[in-house]
Amino acid sequence: MKRMTKLDISDLVDFSSKIVNSNTRIGIRLASGAALALPYLSARTCLAAGISLLLDTASGAQDVGKVSALYKMLEEGEEKEKAKAEAALKKIRKVNFAVKTESVDRRIRQLLIPKDVLSGYVSLSPLPSIGLSVLLLGAVTRYNQEVSKEKKGIKIRRAHLALGGANPQNLGYAASQKRIQFPVFLTYPRSPYGKAIRQASGKGNYLILSNLFVQTANILTNYTMLNGAPLFAAWGLGHALEREMHGPKVTGICLVVHRIEPIGKHTASIFEPNQRRGAAFTFEKSRNGSDYAKNSMHLSLQPGATGHMRVSLIFELSETLYSVPNAVEPFLKTGKFSGGLITSCDEPALHDDCSTLLECIPAGRVVLDRRDVMNGGNPIEQFVTAIGTYSNEWLSATNVGFSAITNFESRGGARDGHLHAFAEPLIGITEYVSTKKRKKGYFWRSQWEKDSFLLRGDIANEERSAKATGRI
Repeated sequence: MKRMTKLDISDLVDFSSKIVNSNTRIGIRLASGAALALPYLSARTCLAAGISLLLDTASGAQDVGKVSALYKMLEEGEEKEKAKAEAALKKIRKVNFAVKTESVDRRIRQLLIPKDVLSGYVSLSPLPSIGLSVLLLGAVTRYNQEVSKEKKGIKIRRAHLALGGANPQNLGYAASQKRIQFPVFLTYPRSPYGKAIRQASGKGNYLILSNLFVQTANILTNYTMLNGAPLFAAWGLGHALEREMHGPKVTGICLVVHRIEPIGKHTASIFEPNQRRGAAFTFEKSRNGSDYAKNSMHLSLQPGATGHMRVSLIFELSETLYSVPNAVEPFLKTGKFSGGLITSCDEPALHDDCSTLLECIPAGRVVLDRRDVMNGGNPIEQFVTAIGTYSNEWLSATNVGFSAITNFESRGGARDGHLHAFAEPLIGITEYVSTKKRKKGYFWRSQWEKDSFLLRGDIANEERSAKATGRI
């Protein structure tokens, strides 16, 4: 392919690992055929809606100027130049592209997810979508400007992540333009006050873990947003507990949030999280000290955000129990939730009546599935409208799953030798509802849908979704 503005645009990518570790060069571009028709926000669902995503490089600073020239030409160039560039971008979008995906860097997160394969699990490594972050920042900025102009509505807060250290162009063109450092900061409604009004029955197929106090939990939901409900962490704790119990299976999870206290500096519109410096070298070039911040003896900053939280969890079990399994209490004493230390919790209990479950825990906000809000159209606009509008419903968002953006393959560095795929987070709309008002339909269940692993809410929400879309 002929080079344009001295840049081989066939190497442009949607996803880069450089936001996680600026020394790596993993890059992945989605073909237009990878579009995903699901009611969530992600790069793949944007492709399904016909939205054009900004492409960047995985090589960092050396190509920033070239990428900048390309996009400047698309905006300001002559018609022939613009048409030529647009045609070339459209052409490469038809083809998948990946670079440096033969192995998994040690700093890149790996999630073990149960799947119907020989080993029983696959490994997923979530990567941030550059173009999605750029589009979302633009949509939020326009929305907030409209709120200021019309003087009605709710401004959407943002956070500031210090990506790339002193030289953000190391992460690519979008970072050099400060277009990926401002993820959405999701707010949480004040929890109602009240103690549990019912004592658990002591038997049944519902395991109640009430009042988990968690210290310095991870609130970096993904690189597009912070402070989403820790739904996936609740699923992970349930799955880990299931393995410890060696018997009953966890078939559903209910998450109730009592309090979240993000650690950092709060202003009216921006949240600055307390970020920690890297605790380890990149392992690639660390022997010559390349992981140190430029011209200093300090390790580079790693993206992160933490907070203290108090949550309650209810697990639906596959069988009726007459006593709490012996493995539960020892597990909680050494376990973690969303990467944070569980410092205390109430005594685990069993209950047998689904309709009175929420009366057995202190008052809080139960997290519900509201994917009915994303019912086709532009997922970015629907996301912004949902979290920026309050009409007696407190809508928020969080990771509800992950979708593979590469094939499942054997890769160097994959956990325990499992099949591995790079993936992107699927962002779903959720709702916080007082436990004093909700009586049913609050369990989430896991499932695979082709190459996407999802958490989906109960049938009560299915019925609401069907009504909203006119199917019933």
